[in-house]
Amino acid sequence: MKFFTKQKLNSVKKYSHLTNTYEPRTILYSIFKLMLDIHAKDNLASFMFIGNADEDGNQENTRRYRLYCNIISNIISDKYFKHLRSSKYSLYILANRLKMSDSPFFGEELLEQFIQRFIQEEPEHPNLQFD
Repeated sequence: MKFFTKQKLNSVKKYSHLTNTYEPRTILYSIFKLMLDIHAKDNLASFMFIGNADEDGNQENTRRYRLYCNIISNIISDKYFKHLRSSKYSLYILANRLKMSDSPFFGEELLEQFIQRFIQEEPEHPNLQFD
C-alpha cells in the first residue's frame, strides 16, 4: 500500500510531498491499523516501510526512514516480527517470525525481492546485509 494526500493524486511527486502538518503519527497509526487487519487475515504477513528520497534525491538513510525506525521500533514488538533495517535503501522490514521459523533467511529473501523489483541502478547485489 502506498499513501499520499488526495490533493496530490495526479502529481508525479505525490509520495514525496510534505504536508507541513509536522504530525506523521496519524498517518502511521492508520497504517498500523491496516497492518493489524491484514495480520488478522494472514498471520504469515510481513511488512516493509520505504523512506522516500529526500528533496535532494538521496535515497540512502532518508529522513522518513529514520522516522520509521524510531516509531516502528517503539510501537511494534519483536515478539511476532523481526525488525530488519537497511539504511542503504531506507528500508525497514518487519519479517514475520512464524514465516521465519520455516525459512530462517526469510528477511534476507525479502530484501533481495525488494532490490530486484525496485532498485534499477545496481544489477548485482553480492553483499546484501542489514544494518
